[in-house]
Amino acid sequence: TPFSRPPQGIPGLYVGRETLARLRGIAASAATATVVLEADIFPGTPTDTLIATLPGASAAEAIIVNTHTDGPNATEENGALGILALAKYFSKIPRSERKRTLVFPLTTGHFAGPWVPSIRGVIEKHPDLIKKAVAAITVEHLGCREWMDDASMHYKATGRNEWSVAITPDKSMGTALVEALGGSLDRAGVVNPVNGGWLGEGGSLSRAGIPTIGYIPQPNYLLAGPADGCIEKLSPELLHSQIQVFAKVIHRIDAMTAAQLKGA
Repeated sequence: TPFSRPPQGIPGLYVGRETLARLRGIAASAATATVVLEADIFPGTPTDTLIATLPGASAAEAIIVNTHTDGPNATEENGALGILALAKYFSKIPRSERKRTLVFPLTTGHFAGPWVPSIRGVIEKHPDLIKKAVAAITVEHLGCREWMDDASMHYKATGRNEWSVAITPDKSMGTALVEALGGSLDRAGVVNPVNGGWLGEGGSLSRAGIPTIGYIPQPNYLLAGPADGCIEKLSPELLHSQIQVFAKVIHRIDAMTAAQLKGA
């Protein structure tokens, strides 16, 4: 996968059902086929990570709210929309009523881990931020509606919202999220990543010792690249509800002490 290792010298290609049937027919006839990947390459091109800071009543402690900004479609890379909404919301609350500073890293390189460090780069370049961070919330893949194959193998919407997975090994963080999910439109499971089972941008923050929630719905079209970018599969109402959940979680953890946030 592109997230952690460079190409391993084994060609691979994801295909759809129709192409699969054609390839199986070719293979059955013992024919050969050549796959050509066309790409424009621009060596040395810079790509930016953005970090925004909203000062709180105290600069001694911070809450990180992060995402990545690159991806093949409107689902994979839409976490920044949620974070911009959260930053706008909290900026309207008087600073005296916001206990901690909020830091919003929007990282690049999520799909190029071997070359661009993404959130790991933020951790390495900003040890002062990591030292004062008492909690982190990673926001990814918002507003996803569920699409599945039906009994006739037609891929279509089920009419339900996609299942969301929220990863955290921290009991206090998980409890805060469960409480915030009450009454929302989200179908979510809050899970403990036993045996290192982290997915997404939150894992590095957790390993750095920060109580972290990695919110990462995983629809089966997550890496698809159709012309419309899968935007037809997204629900503005669900996205809005999820942003409200994150705002509630931030309010809850801002009211807790650092010791409470590190609760087992």
